[in-house]
Amino acid sequence: MNIANTIMSFGTLSLLNFGRKHAEKLGGNGAAEIAGLKDRVALAVTELEQAYQARRPLMALWNNAIRAKDAADDALDTAISALSYELLGPNYLKGDRNQAAYRALFPTGTIQFISGPDRAELAQVNAMVAYLKANATHPVADRATDLETKASALAACLEPAAAAETALRNARAIERDKRDTLVRTLRKSAAVLRAEFMDEKKVEALFPTVQESRVPEEDSTPAAAA
Repeated sequence: MNIANTIMSFGTLSLLNFGRKHAEKLGGNGAAEIAGLKDRVALAVTELEQAYQARRPLMALWNNAIRAKDAADDALDTAISALSYELLGPNYLKGDRNQAAYRALFPTGTIQFISGPDRAELAQVNAMVAYLKANATHPVADRATDLETKASALAACLEPAAAAETALRNARAIERDKRDTLVRTLRKSAAVLRAEFMDEKKVEALFPTVQESRVPEEDSTPAAAA
């Protein structure tokens, strides 16, 4: 039995189930030296389960933080686009992007605002707000407060999102390490059993099948995540 190949596609929950069932089979074996392998496997299972349980709430926190940041970013992007359309509309510049009133706010258009990094976008919006506040006669000077409010909302989301991402990345790294530890422990268990029995069928009898082990995965796991 090639343990690594057998469980290569397992998510964390299926791998845990595979390890638990193997430990149970080891514990039920009459030979003391075989049953003694159970503790090593059970410890590796427990450590992976603890790492998995520690990661799950961090995944939820990260999802919530990213949703909040994306919503704030979308709101600011929409406001910037609307401001550009209004300024270029028939009531003001009539599509002339070369006029000073437009170039003062959008010297290179709106792409850099909307597609650039969050902090770069905020720097540009804050500069736009400052210009509009200092130039009360500009056609869209009254939009400064709305832009400032939306920019502040996005800025408030950046640190929580970054902190949540760091915590999740660290938890994923720990979980991957514990997955690797369990896989190594299972491989070593198979090697010991082969040396003891010299019979592959007896070795396989102490491991669960893929069908017995595979269970629905609740979310993406570090096996597949970056």
